[in-house]
Amino acid sequence: MPKVPFTMRRSGRYYFRKRARWQNGNDVTAIVSLETCCAQEARIRGAALSAHFEKVKQAVSAYFNLDRTLEPEMLKGLFETELRTCLAQLIDKFHDPATDPQSLVRLARTHASAFDLAQRPGTIVELTDEHRRKLAAAGHNEWAIEEVACELDQYCNRDLIADDIMEIMAESLGVEPTPAVIGRLKHIHLLAMAEANRLAAHFLDEDVQSAFDQQEALLAKRRKNGEPLTFAPPAPASSAPGTSPSAVPALPSLAALESQTGNPCAAEQLECVFQTYHTARFSEVIPRILKLARLAGH
Repeated sequence: MPKVPFTMRRSGRYYFRKRARWQNGNDVTAIVSLETCCAQEARIRGAALSAHFEKVKQAVSAYFNLDRTLEPEMLKGLFETELRTCLAQLIDKFHDPATDPQSLVRLARTHASAFDLAQRPGTIVELTDEHRRKLAAAGHNEWAIEEVACELDQYCNRDLIADDIMEIMAESLGVEPTPAVIGRLKHIHLLAMAEANRLAAHFLDEDVQSAFDQQEALLAKRRKNGEPLTFAPPAPASSAPGTSPSAVPALPSLAALESQTGNPCAAEQLECVFQTYHTARFSEVIPRILKLARLAGH
């Protein structure tokens, strides 16, 4: 009786038997009953199982490589290097006398949001309503959201990073440059670019301008894991977490102001430079003015 490849017989039944040796040195032997006593049927089922076994073996081997290439320390090192390199380049642009710092801040905000979307899985052809809501929550107005869409389409997408550069980087790390590895390296670089531009948008903050090392001052503003992309200035350290802002005091009426003593415009109303005189400080009504402006769509 001719021998059936990758099989053995026990009590007249055929069993599939094949061994795999992994890169860590461990051996695994798979034994599966073919549920037949017929040699011809065992040959057909054994061939099918052998082909399936090779696919599973390749998948497991890929997981061994993936586990080796995606070590947390390696990914963290790549992210930190790209973040500091990109942030240093952005800071140099701010110190160039030929550039406008305010325009660089606006551009950094736009690029930060565009890179943040570009590193997401898949390809974003155009912004959805959900994307626009998140961008609005991050501090973008309608015009800025359109700028994000343009930058994402032209300059801040995955094609910005060449595949051959990522292949060279993967080979230098001792990793086979598979499409999955190249895609993950692109993700790390886009993530670092988004964070660098987000930090650069805070370059004109007072604490950064007064710092000796402006790059370290910006790196101290890095968002924590899971926090949404935002350009709001950091909350002061003295404010207790979870406390709601104090209510804005209502503006006093004109009659009440005129009845108060020491009103410089009460005696000579016609000489007052303001149409309506108020004793309230401007800093006290700023939150109310901003709230009304946001409700008006500004």
